[in-house]
Amino acid sequence: MSASGHVPLGGLLPQLPLPQRLGTVSIRTMRIEPAEYERLRSWLMQMAPKVFSPDLLNAETDPIAVLDRIASKSLAKARSGLSMAIGDIVDFTSSWPESQVLKCNDELSHDGLPTLTEMQARFSKVVQRAVRRGRIKDDEEFYALRNAVAQPGADAAILWPMLDAYEVQDVSRGPHSRTDA
Repeated sequence: MSASGHVPLGGLLPQLPLPQRLGTVSIRTMRIEPAEYERLRSWLMQMAPKVFSPDLLNAETDPIAVLDRIASKSLAKARSGLSMAIGDIVDFTSSWPESQVLKCNDELSHDGLPTLTEMQARFSKVVQRAVRRGRIKDDEEFYALRNAVAQPGADAAILWPMLDAYEVQDVSRGPHSRTDA
Protein backbone atom coordinates (compact mmCIF):
# COMPACT_ATOMS: atom_id res chain seq x y z
CA MET A 1 0.00 0.00 0.00
CA SER A 2 1.27 3.49 -0.76
CA ALA A 3 1.10 6.56 1.42
CA SER A 4 -1.73 7.77 -0.83
CA GLY A 5 -3.76 4.68 0.08
CA HIS A 6 -3.55 2.83 -3.24
CA VAL A 7 -2.88 -0.87 -3.35
CA PRO A 8 -0.56 -1.92 -6.22
CA LEU A 9 -2.46 -3.42 -9.13
CA GLY A 10 0.38 -5.08 -10.99
CA GLY A 11 0.81 -2.26 -13.47
CA LEU A 12 -2.80 -1.18 -13.93
CA LEU A 13 -1.56 2.39 -14.19
CA PRO A 14 2.07 1.83 -15.20
CA GLN A 15 3.36 5.38 -15.38
CA LEU A 16 2.93 5.82 -11.64
CA PRO A 17 5.84 4.95 -9.34
CA LEU A 18 5.51 1.50 -7.82
CA PRO A 19 3.97 2.04 -4.38
CA GLN A 20 5.87 0.88 -1.35
CA ARG A 21 4.03 -1.63 0.80
CA LEU A 22 3.58 -0.34 4.34
CA GLY A 23 1.62 -3.19 5.86
CA THR A 24 -1.82 -4.73 5.60
CA VAL A 25 -4.32 -1.94 6.07
CA SER A 26 -7.83 -2.27 4.71
CA ILE A 27 -8.60 0.37 2.09
CA ARG A 28 -12.16 1.37 1.21
CA THR A 29 -12.75 2.33 -2.38
CA MET A 30 -16.03 3.25 -3.94
CA ARG A 31 -17.69 -0.09 -4.53
CA ILE A 32 -18.50 -1.17 -8.06
CA GLU A 33 -21.45 -3.53 -8.15
CA PRO A 34 -21.31 -6.60 -10.42
CA ALA A 35 -24.21 -5.25 -12.51
CA GLU A 36 -22.32 -2.04 -13.38
CA TYR A 37 -18.89 -3.60 -14.00
CA GLU A 38 -19.13 -3.88 -17.79
CA ARG A 39 -20.47 -0.35 -18.20
CA LEU A 40 -17.70 1.13 -16.05
CA ARG A 41 -15.11 -1.06 -17.77
CA SER A 42 -16.31 0.49 -21.05
CA TRP A 43 -15.95 3.93 -19.44
CA LEU A 44 -12.34 3.15 -18.51
CA MET A 45 -11.71 1.81 -22.02
CA GLN A 46 -12.84 5.16 -23.48
CA MET A 47 -11.02 7.30 -20.93
CA ALA A 48 -7.60 5.58 -20.85
CA PRO A 49 -6.52 6.81 -24.31
CA LYS A 50 -7.66 10.33 -23.41
CA VAL A 51 -5.48 10.36 -20.28
CA PHE A 52 -2.45 8.22 -21.12
CA SER A 53 0.05 8.74 -23.91
CA PRO A 54 -0.32 5.99 -26.56
CA ASP A 55 3.35 5.04 -26.15
CA LEU A 56 2.61 4.12 -22.50
CA LEU A 57 -0.16 1.70 -23.47
CA ASN A 58 0.78 -1.76 -24.65
CA ALA A 59 -0.40 -5.32 -23.94
CA GLU A 60 1.38 -5.32 -20.57
CA THR A 61 0.40 -1.84 -19.38
CA ASP A 62 -2.99 -1.10 -20.95
CA PRO A 63 -5.44 -0.70 -18.03
CA ILE A 64 -8.12 -2.79 -19.76
CA ALA A 65 -5.71 -5.64 -20.54
CA VAL A 66 -4.48 -5.65 -16.94
CA LEU A 67 -8.05 -5.46 -15.63
CA ASP A 68 -9.08 -8.40 -17.82
CA ARG A 69 -6.15 -10.47 -16.50
CA ILE A 70 -7.28 -9.72 -12.94
CA ALA A 71 -10.90 -10.54 -13.85
CA SER A 72 -9.89 -13.93 -15.22
CA LYS A 73 -8.77 -14.85 -11.69
CA SER A 74 -11.18 -12.86 -9.51
CA LEU A 75 -14.11 -10.67 -10.52
CA ALA A 76 -14.23 -9.13 -7.04
CA LYS A 77 -10.58 -8.04 -7.33
CA ALA A 78 -11.27 -6.75 -10.84
CA ARG A 79 -14.13 -4.58 -9.52
CA SER A 80 -11.83 -3.22 -6.81
CA GLY A 81 -9.07 -2.60 -9.36
CA LEU A 82 -11.54 -0.87 -11.68
CA SER A 83 -12.62 1.38 -8.83
CA MET A 84 -9.00 2.34 -8.12
CA ALA A 85 -8.25 2.91 -11.80
CA ILE A 86 -11.32 5.15 -12.16
CA GLY A 87 -10.23 7.06 -9.05
CA ASP A 88 -6.82 7.62 -10.62
CA ILE A 89 -8.36 8.79 -13.91
CA VAL A 90 -10.56 11.19 -11.96
CA ASP A 91 -7.43 12.54 -10.25
CA PHE A 92 -5.56 12.90 -13.53
CA THR A 93 -8.45 14.82 -15.11
CA SER A 94 -9.14 17.11 -12.15
CA SER A 95 -7.01 19.87 -13.67
CA TRP A 96 -8.54 19.63 -17.16
CA PRO A 97 -10.08 22.88 -18.42
CA GLU A 98 -13.86 23.03 -18.40
CA SER A 99 -14.01 22.92 -22.20
CA GLN A 100 -12.12 19.60 -22.27
CA VAL A 101 -14.36 18.14 -19.54
CA LEU A 102 -17.50 19.23 -21.40
CA LYS A 103 -16.24 17.71 -24.67
CA CYS A 104 -15.44 14.47 -22.87
CA ASN A 105 -18.86 14.53 -21.16
CA ASP A 106 -20.57 14.84 -24.55
CA GLU A 107 -18.60 11.92 -26.04
CA LEU A 108 -19.24 9.65 -23.06
CA SER A 109 -22.92 10.58 -22.84
CA HIS A 110 -23.35 9.97 -26.58
CA ASP A 111 -22.07 6.42 -26.02
CA GLY A 112 -24.45 5.85 -23.09
CA LEU A 113 -21.68 5.99 -20.49
CA PRO A 114 -21.45 8.06 -17.31
CA THR A 115 -19.98 11.49 -17.89
CA LEU A 116 -16.59 12.48 -16.51
CA THR A 117 -18.37 14.98 -14.28
CA GLU A 118 -20.54 12.20 -12.81
CA MET A 119 -17.49 10.02 -12.22
CA GLN A 120 -15.59 12.91 -10.65
CA ALA A 121 -18.41 13.35 -8.15
CA ARG A 122 -18.52 9.65 -7.34
CA PHE A 123 -14.79 8.85 -7.22
CA SER A 124 -13.12 12.07 -6.08
CA LYS A 125 -10.25 11.93 -3.58
CA VAL A 126 -12.28 14.04 -1.17
CA VAL A 127 -15.01 11.40 -1.20
CA GLN A 128 -12.50 8.55 -0.94
CA ARG A 129 -10.73 10.20 2.01
CA ALA A 130 -14.00 10.68 3.91
CA VAL A 131 -15.08 7.09 3.21
CA ARG A 132 -11.73 5.72 4.44
CA ARG A 133 -12.01 7.84 7.59
CA GLY A 134 -15.64 6.85 8.08
CA ARG A 135 -16.84 10.36 8.83
CA ILE A 136 -17.14 13.80 7.25
CA LYS A 137 -14.86 16.42 8.74
CA ASP A 138 -15.99 19.63 7.01
CA ASP A 139 -18.43 21.26 4.62
CA GLU A 140 -16.22 20.56 1.57
CA GLU A 141 -16.44 16.83 2.25
CA PHE A 142 -20.16 17.10 3.03
CA TYR A 143 -20.93 18.61 -0.37
CA ALA A 144 -18.61 16.21 -2.19
CA LEU A 145 -20.38 13.24 -0.59
CA ARG A 146 -23.79 14.76 -1.24
CA ASN A 147 -22.90 15.11 -4.93
CA ALA A 148 -21.48 11.58 -4.97
CA VAL A 149 -24.54 9.94 -3.39
CA ALA A 150 -26.73 11.47 -6.12
CA GLN A 151 -24.78 9.65 -8.85
CA PRO A 152 -26.01 6.32 -10.26
CA GLY A 153 -24.13 3.44 -8.67
CA ALA A 154 -23.07 5.42 -5.61
CA ASP A 155 -22.55 3.40 -2.45
CA ALA A 156 -25.55 4.96 -0.73
CA ALA A 157 -25.42 2.48 2.17
CA ILE A 158 -22.09 4.00 3.20
CA LEU A 159 -22.60 7.62 2.14
CA TRP A 160 -26.08 8.41 3.55
CA PRO A 161 -25.23 7.49 7.17
CA MET A 162 -22.10 9.66 6.94
CA LEU A 163 -24.14 12.58 5.56
CA ASP A 164 -26.80 12.14 8.26
CA ALA A 165 -24.17 12.00 11.02
CA TYR A 166 -22.52 15.18 9.77
CA GLU A 167 -25.83 17.03 9.64
CA VAL A 168 -26.61 15.97 13.23
CA GLN A 169 -23.12 17.03 14.32
CA ASP A 170 -23.47 20.33 12.41
CA VAL A 171 -26.85 21.08 14.03
CA SER A 172 -25.43 20.35 17.48
CA ARG A 173 -22.74 23.01 16.91
CA GLY A 174 -25.32 25.74 16.51
CA PRO A 175 -26.37 27.86 13.54
CA HIS A 176 -25.42 26.44 10.16
CA SER A 177 -22.37 27.88 8.50
CA ARG A 178 -23.54 26.46 5.19
CA THR A 179 -26.74 26.86 3.25
CA ASP A 180 -28.39 23.68 2.02
CA ALA A 181 -29.48 23.78 -1.58
